[in-house]
Amino acid sequence: MRQDFKKINRLSGSERFRSVLKNGKIISAASAKIYFADNGINTPRLGIIVPAKAGNAVTRNKIKRQIREFFRKNKDRYSGLDIIVRINSVKNGWLAEFKGAMGKRFGER
Repeated sequence: MRQDFKKINRLSGSERFRSVLKNGKIISAASAKIYFADNGINTPRLGIIVPAKAGNAVTRNKIKRQIREFFRKNKDRYSGLDIIVRINSVKNGWLAEFKGAMGKRFGER
């Protein structure tokens, strides 16, 4: 199975973001909040919010790459969902905590 991150897997548009943030369910972790809602299609879509306080542009882009990579490897689990990851803080072990929260809610990998 191919595991690429195509345009169809990206959540874009402020209206879609608002809808998921307002009507979606929330998983809270110390480093991130994860919002998810059904999207009515069989394709999972991902949106990422990383604030400037998380670090400089290099750091923020690295965070986004790591989240996309995790989503890309596990997207078969999120079929039919729109997911938004909002990063709160980036401390040591934030990625493991994020993966643990996602695994706890959607199954381990």
